[in-house]
Amino acid sequence: MRYLNNVFNTGSIQHNLTMGISGDTSTQHTHTTNYVYGENFVIPTNITLEQFMSMEMPTGLHSTDYGPRYKSNDTENRNIVMSDSITFNQQWSAIVGVNDATIKTQNISSFGITTSEYDDSALTTTASVIYKPITKLSIYISAIEGLEAGGAVPDDSEIYNNPGEILEPFISTQYELGAKYAPNEDIVLSSSVFNIEPPRVYRRLTFLRELAYEQETRIFTRSTRARSTPCADERA
Repeated sequence: MRYLNNVFNTGSIQHNLTMGISGDTSTQHTHTTNYVYGENFVIPTNITLEQFMSMEMPTGLHSTDYGPRYKSNDTENRNIVMSDSITFNQQWSAIVGVNDATIKTQNISSFGITTSEYDDSALTTTASVIYKPITKLSIYISAIEGLEAGGAVPDDSEIYNNPGEILEPFISTQYELGAKYAPNEDIVLSSSVFNIEPPRVYRRLTFLRELAYEQETRIFTRSTRARSTPCADERA
């Protein structure tokens, strides 16, 4: 991870330009057996909930033999970032940025064969506006895009008709409205509302997992942050 900063002015406007590159890699290991099931087990009808809860577990479900583990996925993420923190005056400021994001991933079967892979890139953006009606209070609104890796369909041809397939990466967008109040240097009070719009994964009747751009997540958060300082006798 490497970042460079440069502060300069264009007239009365101050810029804090940041450029950098970051990345990470991950490897996933999976058992050769994804599930166990009870053979020839039929749930009886016309029984009470108490009777159902007292039924013995099918013999097959007692198994804990999921087989050996194997490397099922390799993923690499890379980000080339450029952002500018712009200060217009004591009350108004903004942050704008772009990110050239790349995701490389490879799905591998238990036989060591690559079942699917992709190497995709996307240019994502970030924008925030900050307003300070008073020195200790900041109100902000932001929109942040991010490239995220798609999920992988389990390597099980009995349940899925596209086993081992890696779903395509997608861009999610997070909108945020919030405020921060710092009564002094040691305490920060903050509150914010998030609205996240990622695609979700679902199963059709054919059991084929697909992407659907339908899900939204709204989150309300509140937090208090305090910085501890040494007591008087420790400073003496």
